[in-house]
Amino acid sequence: MENKKSRLEHEQENLVSVVMTSYNKQKFIGEQLHSIKYQTHKNWELIIADDCSTDDSDEAIQKFIKENKDHKIIYIKNNTNLGLVKNFENGLRYASGEYIAICDSDDIWLKDKLEKELQFLKDGNYGMVYSDLVVVDENLKVIKKSFLKNYLSPFSNQRNDTFNELINENHMVGSTILFDAKLKNVLMPFSRFGIHDHWVAIIFSIFSTIGYLDKPTVLYRQHSDNLIGANKYSIGRLLTKKNKIFLEKHSELKKNSLSFLKDLSNVAGIDDEILGIINKKIEKTQILVEYLSKVKSRKTIFWKCLFRLWKLNAFREMLQIIYFTIY
Repeated sequence: MENKKSRLEHEQENLVSVVMTSYNKQKFIGEQLHSIKYQTHKNWELIIADDCSTDDSDEAIQKFIKENKDHKIIYIKNNTNLGLVKNFENGLRYASGEYIAICDSDDIWLKDKLEKELQFLKDGNYGMVYSDLVVVDENLKVIKKSFLKNYLSPFSNQRNDTFNELINENHMVGSTILFDAKLKNVLMPFSRFGIHDHWVAIIFSIFSTIGYLDKPTVLYRQHSDNLIGANKYSIGRLLTKKNKIFLEKHSELKKNSLSFLKDLSNVAGIDDEILGIINKKIEKTQILVEYLSKVKSRKTIFWKCLFRLWKLNAFREMLQIIYFTIY
């Protein structure tokens, strides 16, 4: 009896706030809600932030709330469309748990996701943990058993969860992330120029520690309406992309990266060493953005930009300049 009571008390001390973003996912949200309901870790609350869905998502959500009155469920319906990042931030404000889990509305959690990640976080004394994912199609047929082994950028080092790596490449998928709520207020406001999982990861790499649970905890569903999705990188594909649209998209991506870095530099409490790294990355990215805009207008300043980046040891940015000059 005492063991049963102590387990119950232990679980009650570990409230997890699940923050789910939703936008037009009526086809899939019911399955994701079901996978949350049947987690082996029972002490959770759910915050659903819906970003002005125009389909029947509301019906599925209301049905779930009605059938699960034993759990605290907060349902937020935005009056205006905020976009993915700011919608998540809005939902995060309502989280009251000791721990917070990021949740997409079109995936499926394995039943022991919260239990395994929470135990791993506590055993390793981490501030944040993430895991691998199984990539599946719309009907849950397995495409790849490991997202991290098959879909990362060639420049990404998944074995490195430090700030110095994450400022260049993010390899963490938000739907696998669980973090300690102590840094909740440090996270806000989120930069609107990147993805919220990258913002969470990089903030924890600065102020806390990150652990990788080497097993999948999520079925990562791929379908035609994915906002991000699993895109397979390959050098061969990069070498065959020679169209202007690719240049325009990459240029826009780097402009957003520049704004993301500037927002990061304004986060309170960052020490001088980290701030120096951020400012150096801003300088590298500014040179790259400048060059990409000149390439489009055929006013090339190739050698000048290349030399400036070489002096900054900006080899990633140098490769991008060379690529867009040749192709």
